Amino acid sequence: MTTSDKEKIVVEDATRLSWYGKWDEPSAQSLELLTAYLTRALSERSEYFYMDIRAKLSVGWGDKIYPSQEFLDSREDGVPTKKLATVELQNGKETVAFHGQKVGAALQSIDDWWHEDADKPLRVNEYGADREYVIARRHVALENDFYHLIKDTEAWTKKMNETQVIPNEVHFIMSVLVKGGLFNGSSSKAK
Repeated sequence: MTTSDKEKIVVEDATRLSWYGKWDEPSAQSLELLTAYLTRALSERSEYFYMDIRAKLSVGWGDKIYPSQEFLDSREDGVPTKKLATVELQNGKETVAFHGQKVGAALQSIDDWWHEDADKPLRVNEYGADREYVIARRHVALENDFYHLIKDTEAWTKKMNETQVIPNEVHFIMSVLVKGGLFNGSSSKAK
């Protein structure tokens, strides 16, 4: 990846890295650089930050992949309604491809903080939308949704300063903020 200050951060063979495992020195240094960059991006108000992220994926024989689909404006009789996204290779041939939205969705699939015994990571979402079961894992009634948690920012900050530990709730809050988007936590009461 290349940062807005033209710094290159490279992680080789990320699939072999475990978040809780031991990382080789170059990968650990890359993580430190990325952490420092994101820390500045989230705390510096006078600058604009962005990253250009590029990845090379290798799949094994028989691995299932689900390429992106193109949006089709119209439907024609006898013509398939689904068309896979493609890119042209250097040799002139076409191959299936992933849109940035699909890659973004994969990168955002990290919320395994929604429950102590979470059996899968969810895509980062204010209410923990679980598309497989069509339910909110972070329901307002559970008070573990983004809007309930962010109200206690001062308490989270105090707790982190005292314990020097980042609670899972803060990881979730920060992941939602990094993901970005429009947040509507306004009261429904007329003023």
